[in-house]
Amino acid sequence: LAESGAYNGSGFHRLVPGFMIQGGKAKVKAESSLWGPAFADEFDDRLSHSEAGMLSMANSGPGTNLRQFFVTFKACTYLDKKHTVFGRVVSGMDVLREMEKVPTEKKTDKPVHEIKINSIEVLTNPVKKAEEKERERIEERVQAKQIKESNRGGPAKAPKALPVSTKISSGVGKYLSQALKKKAKDGKADEESDTVRRLPPPPKKTKYSNFSGW
Repeated sequence: LAESGAYNGSGFHRLVPGFMIQGGKAKVKAESSLWGPAFADEFDDRLSHSEAGMLSMANSGPGTNLRQFFVTFKACTYLDKKHTVFGRVVSGMDVLREMEKVPTEKKTDKPVHEIKINSIEVLTNPVKKAEEKERERIEERVQAKQIKESNRGGPAKAPKALPVSTKISSGVGKYLSQALKKKAKDGKADEESDTVRRLPPPPKKTKYSNFSGW
């Protein structure tokens, strides 16, 4: 959204001194996210509302993230696991302090003097980097699987069994026929046993405040 210019010219519509300033509200009533509908929360124990200047998603309950966000004026750790932290102020804390001093309307918390975003410049897009890394990871896994299958090869084909006559004759020929049957039977068993031994092994199992209405 930031790269598309969706926030350019938009104002901060809610300011609570000692808490946060909220912005990103769309001009139309029916707000939407980058993907259209609301998206799920993305919590990470390494990211916390631990200090002033933390950038986090505004929502009206679990899984209701759209496009609004807020910047904290102080630590608000009670918002952890309720709002998704996705950035922080790295420069310009003095500007944030000046924003906190702007008076507001009592009923709406709207700043009396307009505070707005003129434009946004995205220096590095972490989403694109993450997508590239995930694509590389998938390609590496596919290649590794192909190499493994190539080195392993498929199960060896068992040789065809010798043909055996089922006709039993009398005399010495009768015993020769029975011996051939037994030999063929034993050979088939050996083939089956050898085939089983050559099969690849089976794969191993691996295993705060409410922002609603704003």
